[in-house]
Amino acid sequence: MKPEQKIAGAVAVLLALGGAFYFTRDSAKAEREAHSGASTKSDLPNITVVKEEADKITKLEFKSGDKEQIVLEKKGDAWEITKPIQAKANKNDIKSLLDGLKDLKTKDVIDRTTAGYDQYDVSDGKGVHFVAYKGGDKAIDVIFGKSGTRGQMVRVVGTDGIWIADGYQSHLYTKEVKNWRDKSIVEFEEANVASVEIENENGKYIFTKAGDNWSGTFKDSGKPKKKEEDKKDDAKADKKDDKAEPKKDGDKKDEKKPEAKKDEPKKDDAKKDEGDKKPEAKKDEPKKDEGEKKPSKDGWEKFDGKKVEDMLRAFKKLNAIDFADAGAETGLEDTAKAATDGGPAKVTITFKDGKSVVIYVGKTQKGTNRFVKKTDDATVWVISSWSADWATAEPSKFEKKDEKKVDKKDGDPHGGHDEPDLGDLDLPEE
Repeated sequence: MKPEQKIAGAVAVLLALGGAFYFTRDSAKAEREAHSGASTKSDLPNITVVKEEADKITKLEFKSGDKEQIVLEKKGDAWEITKPIQAKANKNDIKSLLDGLKDLKTKDVIDRTTAGYDQYDVSDGKGVHFVAYKGGDKAIDVIFGKSGTRGQMVRVVGTDGIWIADGYQSHLYTKEVKNWRDKSIVEFEEANVASVEIENENGKYIFTKAGDNWSGTFKDSGKPKKKEEDKKDDAKADKKDDKAEPKKDGDKKDEKKPEAKKDEPKKDDAKKDEGDKKPEAKKDEPKKDEGEKKPSKDGWEKFDGKKVEDMLRAFKKLNAIDFADAGAETGLEDTAKAATDGGPAKVTITFKDGKSVVIYVGKTQKGTNRFVKKTDDATVWVISSWSADWATAEPSKFEKKDEKKVDKKDGDPHGGHDEPDLGDLDLPEE
């Protein structure tokens, strides 16, 4: 065989081998890509709970790191907290969580082994362990770990691996137990209210509705109004003033007060002149009295029925802002004691159908917020002063405010629409 033929044959063999190599490599690559695609899409663990199944959930468990476990259970149509306390649960918050389970899913893989559990906070005792039960079966059992640039890490208990979760809303899974509690205290329609009674240290109020109007009576307790907190504050203020005044007095003594007193006779003369004018002012006072309203039939001259409506707006959908801590001094320990004898304030709202709700208002918790409870519930809530102040109010809170008469010539005292006419102004010529 000629050398040229040998070379040509060798080249042909090399080309054949090269083609076979590339064909084999491309096939292997395609196979790997196909396998990878299948593993990242169809081989991911399922953690989605569709709505139909979510409606059948009967128990929820939350355990965040070393914090105490929280357990919510459905009893009948209502949800309750059964651990670590016994209390009514907020059904709206639970509904939000259950509705979100349909969007919860795994979308990618981080590691198919258990090696990175500690690194990504998905090992036992770390992260947020969430379990949802459908009867006695687990509908979902996962541990949510760290959240990074690739997303929220999750471990599916019973399946090795670390995955990336989609649809996770951390605020729904990391709540404190008190934030799972039902904060609603009372809810009613204002139009259904027939009467309201308030008893506090000032006395007893009775408000009755006839048609669209409210009538009101107030019976004073006859006891001096003692406000210990105010007295303490005043005492502290007095002490501070006493400590500060000596320095000021010392400074004033150096300023030769006796010489200043020499001019006082002139001031006394001015005061005498003013004193002479006062009797003349008193002569005009009867004219002011002529414009005042006569006492109402119930004897409460300045009573304003609109204030009762304001009070009802503060109570018609009363929600707590907090709950009493164990051992707190709430002032609700003896609700049988009359408010005028040191017991809590009492608000009784009676409806047209004869039913009523009784709310006791006790001491302050923080600032002006107060502890409250109902006769038919052992729960002690905390409400804002916006509502609580009506229960502890003095009569003036239910009275008409003195209106200041404004002369039309003076315009609107609040900067209203009586603007001057620029054409009437005598402006200097340029």
